[in-house]
Amino acid sequence: MKGATTHQAEVLHLWDGYSKTTKQAQWIAVKSNPNPGYFAFKNVNSNKVMDICNGSLDDGRVLQGTVHMGDNQLFKVIENSDGSVFFESKLTQNNAKYYIGTQWYAPSSGNKLMVKTITDNRRKWILEKVQ
Repeated sequence: MKGATTHQAEVLHLWDGYSKTTKQAQWIAVKSNPNPGYFAFKNVNSNKVMDICNGSLDDGRVLQGTVHMGDNQLFKVIENSDGSVFFESKLTQNNAKYYIGTQWYAPSSGNKLMVKTITDNRRKWILEKVQ
């Protein structure tokens, strides 16, 4: 993913220039002890986690931020019957749940990551263990 730098990134993007074996494309799930079932996702390269910008669901941008395990950095992994998963944010608004996905339908390089209430194919992810 583009934005996987060692500095605060503006917005995370899909980026097809990285293979799954490069550190920029690898994320570690970090358990949230006071919030069972929730995880922060830390980038192996930057040591920063996925973060909903300013905790704003109205804005919806997903960036990388310094780990503080706030609700804007915590996600639940929801398994789908097709083997994919949704990343459901701990943040809610008007009882609506929000999921990480791409801004546009096509999963093309440069597409921004956003949180939205929609649970369509733009919100589905495939997890692969990297050794």
